[in-house]
Amino acid sequence: MKYRLLVVLVVVASLLLQPVSSSLANHPSPPPDTISPGNNYSVNYTNNNPPPTVDANYFTTAQAQRVANALTNGNAAATGNPNGYHNGYIGLGFSAPSFGGTGNVNIFDCSQHGGCDMSNAPANRIQMPAPAYLASAETCLRLVVGHELFHHVQYAYINFSNWSAWGTAPVEGGARVMQDKVYSDLDANSGCITYKGATGDWLNTPNQNLWNSSYTFALFWNYLMEQLGTTATEPQVGVDFMQRFWQTAQTATNNGTIDFPNALRTTITSFSTARTLEQIYHDFAIANYTKLMDVSALPNSSRYKYKDENEAAGDVYTNVVRAINTPLDFGGVSGNVSVSRWGTEYYVVRPAGRCIDGKSNVVGFVADGDVMNWALVSTKGAESVQRIDRGTQGHFARSLLQRTASPYTELAAVAANTGNAAANVTVKFACGEASVQILDPLTTRPAYVGEKGAPDRFVLPDHARHAQHRGSAAVGLRSVRRFGHHGQSGHHRLRRAGAGRILAGRAAAHQGCCRCDQAEPHRSAEYGNRHRAGSGDLSEADPRPDARHR
Repeated sequence: MKYRLLVVLVVVASLLLQPVSSSLANHPSPPPDTISPGNNYSVNYTNNNPPPTVDANYFTTAQAQRVANALTNGNAAATGNPNGYHNGYIGLGFSAPSFGGTGNVNIFDCSQHGGCDMSNAPANRIQMPAPAYLASAETCLRLVVGHELFHHVQYAYINFSNWSAWGTAPVEGGARVMQDKVYSDLDANSGCITYKGATGDWLNTPNQNLWNSSYTFALFWNYLMEQLGTTATEPQVGVDFMQRFWQTAQTATNNGTIDFPNALRTTITSFSTARTLEQIYHDFAIANYTKLMDVSALPNSSRYKYKDENEAAGDVYTNVVRAINTPLDFGGVSGNVSVSRWGTEYYVVRPAGRCIDGKSNVVGFVADGDVMNWALVSTKGAESVQRIDRGTQGHFARSLLQRTASPYTELAAVAANTGNAAANVTVKFACGEASVQILDPLTTRPAYVGEKGAPDRFVLPDHARHAQHRGSAAVGLRSVRRFGHHGQSGHHRLRRAGAGRILAGRAAAHQGCCRCDQAEPHRSAEYGNRHRAGSGDLSEADPRPDARHR
């Protein structure tokens, strides 16, 4: 009897040591319970062993039905509310999702099947971890299904076996942005693991290689779609750009020429030959700073905002991180910085003290180092952008008249590096005193510059000065140095930029800065130095053709 009792105790102990989930959970693939919503989809789950029983496979029938409805349903379709993602994607012009047969969605304990993170999309199915979504809202379930189903749309163009060759930027970034382009309620940041979350991740770390990004590439996808796509209705703005990209990717895959940047360039060119990938990235970098500002005074102002943001409802992207973010006084602000290949840095100062109280009439910025795409965004008052000076060069310098009555309140230098390696530069902001005296023409000696409709060129003798030892020497004032150091004179050939007036009888010459988006009414793409007689307003420009206004 003693031996029999010992055997019984050993058996009981062995049972007690087994994990409860293993003794209760059933781990078939697919799970046994099924909902078939149509379009050859099958949602597979099990509602056996509900809580408090420990079974990581458990999923309710109600939640499984919500997953099925997200795939396809019989509701009346409308813009922003299709009858499931399957029909929604096809309605936007995409190929049908590819599963190579039945579109299985398995909701179970992923740990028993190789894992699936928060969901994944192998070649012939979608997998979702049951515990993660057991209590999730319908919007969350719908969003996750939409993301994974778009991967199967991608497989219809490039085949599952090629997705890793294309990389995560087009594949994961593309699926993340498409979460925001089908349902209106999800466009407003409902659900979980959202597109807006990915935008915040990019804006918090803009100094990163764009091509090495993953989900965060979604923000650049959205910018491309808004800028180049022709679909204008929310929430689908620009989806035709995405659809054409995947057609381009399909052609490249079939030809054995998989190259994401090249496919993106091809897609851009198919929509516009006026803007290159590098130029669009430069605009994108600027927009990430100006997106919540008033840019209505600028030409091409739509380049510097996002259509997707709803400022009235407070549904906006986060502010981009600034590498420099500080007040600017006479001592100046400077630093040595490095910008990643295809990354961006932002250097922001706010004139204060003697840089804004009338003791300075010029504020400026200068950068020296490796060639980069620069933009100096100059703001007045309540975030009203007055001008954007741009240039692609190793030395970039701009100086602005600081009027007492209407001073610049914020200057932001945007450094966008589209080179093949990290770029290293030294930057400096400063303020000080400068003056320009126009020697000729004067009211007593007017210049006749030709007919009203076809003004000609004339010579402008001038005398330029800037104060030394004021924190501004040689900073942003290279235009002064070009005129002549400390009181030296210069001669410049100018052409009248205003189309409706003749300079004769006026002692004013107004010249637009090179490649400058600004609020002032007169601009010229031909000449870089900008003068306004009697004002001392100075701006240097790069004389190279590629720096001209576009």
